[in-house]
Formats: sequence, structure tokens, C-alpha cells
Amino acid sequence: MRGKIYNVIQTFVSGERDQNLYYFSKGSVYFEKHAIKFSYLSLIDSHTYFNTLPLAKIRKHTDINQLMLKVNGNGKFLISINTANKSGSVVNLFKTVLLLSGEHILNFSDDCQNIFDERLLSVSIQCLSDKGSIEKMEWVTDISPANEVKLAIVITHYKREKAVELALDKITVELSKAGIDIIVVDNSQSLELPEYPSTFILKNENLGGSGGFTRGMLFAKDADYSHVILMDDDASCEVESIFRTRMLFQYSTQDKLAVSGALLDEEYSYSVWENGAKFNGICKPLMHKLDLRNPRNVSIIANSSDVIDYGGWWYFGFKLSEIKYFSFPFFVRGDDIMFSMVNDFELITYAGICSWGDSFSNKTSPITAYLDSRHHIVQLLTHLDLGKSRLNIILIKQMLICLLSYKYSSAKALLFAMEHILIGRSFWADNVDMINVRKDIALLPDEQMTSNNLISNPKELFLDDESEPLRVEPLKIEAIHRSLMRLITLNGNLVPGFMLSNDISYQNHERGIKLKSVFMKKSICYVNRQGFSYAVSRNNIEAIKIISIFTIRLIKININYKYLRKEYSEAFNTFTREKFWEKIFKVKK
Repeated sequence: MRGKIYNVIQTFVSGERDQNLYYFSKGSVYFEKHAIKFSYLSLIDSHTYFNTLPLAKIRKHTDINQLMLKVNGNGKFLISINTANKSGSVVNLFKTVLLLSGEHILNFSDDCQNIFDERLLSVSIQCLSDKGSIEKMEWVTDISPANEVKLAIVITHYKREKAVELALDKITVELSKAGIDIIVVDNSQSLELPEYPSTFILKNENLGGSGGFTRGMLFAKDADYSHVILMDDDASCEVESIFRTRMLFQYSTQDKLAVSGALLDEEYSYSVWENGAKFNGICKPLMHKLDLRNPRNVSIIANSSDVIDYGGWWYFGFKLSEIKYFSFPFFVRGDDIMFSMVNDFELITYAGICSWGDSFSNKTSPITAYLDSRHHIVQLLTHLDLGKSRLNIILIKQMLICLLSYKYSSAKALLFAMEHILIGRSFWADNVDMINVRKDIALLPDEQMTSNNLISNPKELFLDDESEPLRVEPLKIEAIHRSLMRLITLNGNLVPGFMLSNDISYQNHERGIKLKSVFMKKSICYVNRQGFSYAVSRNNIEAIKIISIFTIRLIKININYKYLRKEYSEAFNTFTREKFWEKIFKVKK
């Protein structure tokens, strides 16, 4: 029995996003049910993010050493097998003309023996008859899977009922047919769904992503699943991504293989937010803003050999038996980073395996500032031994960004994080559900909620170039004397208020502040792509109070650094164990 590696036609027909993610076409090509219909000389090409075959990764991480293309259709076609050179340009490897009246197998062991040495492959099909159709096109192999895989999708849900229902409507039937189950951990206990095949709903106390995903992992482990894919409730993916992930596990030569799906932008579906990431105390997403409509960029991402440090839980698949440590009780933010790094997975990204989600920049608030700061500190006190100076640099940088952005509530949230870190492991044991902490931080004014929408159509500030949809106030080269003034005055924050301009600095909410354009201005207006805007103003009295408290707490962290390292090492070894989480779930029932 032949093993299926890629179903190319599946995403041609069912893909819901930008067409250029799935295929390029010329001439009259249209879809009817699950078939592609062609007219004379019309053409379709699979050199795209979803349908380029990353052959180098298949060779490296699986035992597949033989490849065929199965085509089922009617008509006369020119079939071209292509690759890409180092510059990303498409290069032809092999051509043949087929007169199809059913199924045909192109066996490259016979037809093109060196094809398996390439880094990536794509297929181009051109109709040479008056009309034609292709019903099936799959990359297949005669190699039998080495591993038996029982796969479950684990989704943690909190008050996104419509998003979960839409996701289940899309994937459950196909997954059920393929023997893949879905486990939804309902943290808000608010799901009222119709009955879906092969789907389990687990009512759970709201313990954030950390508790929700851990509950799902433990359920899957007890039910004898071999592998899971973790997915956010606000993320969506193609069913074919899941099938390809399972294929990698079935043929994998490495038990520690973990598949990190890319995160693409929900609104600009062709734009990469993150294709894996590095973490050295600060997150660095890889291939950020890469435009996947460009064939050269497709070659870059498919050929990527970047070593990544962690995979986000918007799409993260792995073998359950390889878990040494479960999630630290962060609630949310940072749990996926630590989980990836401490379990020593062999992490890979793979073209065509991804999900779409909202931009993280759209999710900024005092509570996210608190959660981000807190997890960065804990990572540095536990598995990342980068020293006291690195911790100081990161904390000072986080505080400066808040203050220079005039986001004083976020700065106060950072102070909360430092205070809670100093308490030690008892804080984490007492606040797994974060109820009291969330109440305290909710008392801080949220800059986005308390300020007015100042302009009727903020999108007028954006450039017209859709590939750069969120640029505002392009910056010119800065004179040396102005750079020195910004440095000496902390970007104007030490200048008396009466000397500041009343002009508003418009900033892109989704790309972070450009300090050059804020210099000597009293107010900043942050604008996002949906047209929402909010304003903040400089308040030196507030800033001085925050800096004073920050300095005291930073000194305390430095004085107690060795103690905190020991305290958090013990906390890590306690809170990431199955026994800890089983006790939590039992108590919370």
C-alpha cells in the first residue's frame, strides 16, 4: 500500500485564503467539486507555500527515500517537475507529456533518478487538449510508515465560542475519517456545541493556556494517544497541514521530532508573523513579515534550515512520551517557550504547516505587559542561565519601552511582575488561576480603553503598498546632533513640558514605537489596521514615581539573585511535574 506524503489537490480546492498561497494559474482554470478543470494551454503551478514539497527536510527527518507522483485525470497534459536554485528562481528538472484517462504514477526511480537529491520540488501542469481535468494529484511513496501514530488535536478554549465552532465545522469530518480525534478543553465552561464526530469536550477551571493544554495532554496520555497537536482557539489551519504533520510523525526517524507550525497574519493571510523563533531572554520571530505570495520567498521558507528554540502553541505537534516537563503555571505567555526548550525537542518548521491568528501587537494591554515581563524573568531564573546582567538589561529595556511610549499603566504592570517574582514559589502555588492578580491589574487604567478615538479614518495614515500595510510616518536619516539630544534627554523626557510640541505623533500600534518621531512631542496616537486609535500623553510625575519603585525592586532582585535562582529552580522542578498538575485538576473539579 502506498503512503501519501502530500495531497496537492486538497488545498487547491479547499483553500480559503489568498490564492497565491496554494497555486498560480494561467489561462482558463476553474474548480468543480474536487477536480481542476482546464481549457487548451491553461496551466496551474504548485510552487507555493502550501504545495512546494520541502524534500530536504523529508530526507533529514524521515526514512522516506523513494518518491512518486500520482495523477488521476482526463486529457493530454504537460507535467513539469521543478525545483529552485540558490537565488530562489524556479528551475525545471523533468518534463513529460501524459495522455490521461484515469490514474498514472510517475516513478522517479525510473524517470529521473537524481530528483530525490533536490531540496524542494513543485509541479506544473499544462493542458494540451481542448479541455481536461485533474481529480487527484499526490506525492506518494512505496515506503511503509515506520511508526504507528494515534493523533489528537488539543484546543484550549476561553470565550471564543464562534471561533471554535467554525473550526470544528471545518475540520472534524475530514479528521474523523482519517482517525484523528479532537480534544477541546473548555476553560470558560461556556461551549454549547452540536455533536461532532471524534470530539471530546473537557470542562475545565480557567487555568489559562498552561492549565488548559496540560489538561488536554494528560487526557490524551491517559487515552493512549501517541502524539498531539496543540492549537489555540483563535487560530485556524488547513486540514492538509494536520495530515502532513501526521505523515512526518509516521515516517520520522526521531522520537523527539516536534513540528512548529508557522503563524500567519489573520487579516493579511500571506504575511508571516513567525516561522519559528529564537529566545535568548528576548523573543525573536524568524521570517517576520515575509510575503508568501512571492515565489522567491516560498523557496526561502521551504529551504529554511534555521535552528529554532521554541514553537508557539498556535500549532505545535510532538510525541507525548517525550515530555519530561509539563507547563510551568504561567497561565498564559511564555508557557510554550519554556515547554519547547526544557523538553529538548528536535524542532522543525515545514512549508504548508501553519495556522492563522491575530497579530500579537493587537493584544497589548497592562495584563499582557505583566505576563510578558513575568515569564521573561522566570525563564532567566530557571532554564536559561544567562546571568544577572542579562536579567537587568531586559528589565530596564522593558521599563524604558513603557515609559518612552507613555504607557504608564503597562509600566505599573511590570512593577507588579517584579513584586510577584520576589515572593517566590509560594506566589505561583497560590495563583495558578490568576483570579486575584487579574483583578488587581484590571484596576490599572487601560490606555486603549480610556482614551478617545481621535481620527475618523486612521487608515489614511498608511501607505498604499499592501505588502507594507501598516507603515506610518516613514523616518528620514537623523542628524547626529539630534541623536545626541535624544540620548541626553531620554528622548525628550527630561525636557520641561512647556518646550514640547503639541503636535501628535502617530505610531503604528502593531509595529512598536519609533522613538525618533516621538521626540519633543507631548502626545502619541497609536493606530491599528482596523482603524482603531488611542492617545497617550507624557506625565513626568507618574514616570518619576514608577522609576523610583522600579529601582528599588530591581535592587532587591539583584541582592536576592542567588536565592531567587535556587527558589525558582525548585519551583520549576515541582510545578512542571505531572503530579502537581493532577493535584491541581483534582482540587479544581
